[in-house]
Amino acid sequence: MNSILKIYLKHIFAFRRNGLAFLLIFNLPLFIFKGYAEEGRFTATTSSSTVSVGEQFQITFQLEGNGRNFQAPSFSGFSVLMGPSQSTNMSFVNGSMTQSISFTYILQADKEGTTVIGSAFIEIGGKKLTSNPLTITVLKSNAQSQSKSNQDRKSTRL
Repeated sequence: MNSILKIYLKHIFAFRRNGLAFLLIFNLPLFIFKGYAEEGRFTATTSSSTVSVGEQFQITFQLEGNGRNFQAPSFSGFSVLMGPSQSTNMSFVNGSMTQSISFTYILQADKEGTTVIGSAFIEIGGKKLTSNPLTITVLKSNAQSQSKSNQDRKSTRL
């Protein structure tokens, strides 16, 4: 790492007259730390694991590192209202770089029951990573429950 830094600094001073030093200074972290960002965790999270029919919720697949060729799971039993929405985050703290990429979906529950949303896949450094599956429990919608309870009340009055 020290030899890379020495060569890099040598080139900065050589290119300073041409105005390229600015480009080299801000692009160095992308090259030096690329190897450190290659390995990471790939996780799936949800805003709610229990929803009602017709209710919207969010699912996010997040990779710590930089991946490519994201493959979403099947969302059977749900309508995809939005997605994938992709965001990338890169930060430097005390000279250490971390990078993450997220894929977010907004789903709507179509039918009552318990459904497992399978794993998503992404490639990182030539390896294929798999996210955790998510279990979503879908209950009757509040409108259906209220309508049924109103009907029950009417039938008991007769």
